[in-house]
Amino acid sequence: MALRLSHLNISSCLLPPIKEASRQYTKKLKAQSHREWARKNLVRKHEDISHQMRDWFWKLVIAV
Repeated sequence: MALRLSHLNISSCLLPPIKEASRQYTKKLKAQSHREWARKNLVRKHEDISHQMRDWFWKLVIAV
């Protein structure tokens, strides 16, 4: 089974969580107590997507 690059649709499945977390972070005031939590949440979303993409590329290489 060959995987195609079109299966990695970044705009529709991977970006909405980052967009939402980024919006939550930017709406927090600098002195607000939950700002750090929102920043860490945004970082966590970036890492999750990075790991998903890395996993997908490894699966692509193994399948080829």
